[in-house]
Amino acid sequence: MRDYAYKFYQIIGLIIVGVMPDTNLLGKRDIWITKKIIVFLVEV
Repeated sequence: MRDYAYKFYQIIGLIIVGVMPDTNLLGKRDIWITKKIIVFLVEV
């Protein structure tokens, strides 16, 4: 994953959750990233 800016993704709060090989052509991988969402439930 040296050609991806994964350090930057981690700094801005994104998490790498998966890598799919050969998605964009043979030898070209794709990564799945997500951001953690916090939901607060308020009882009224």
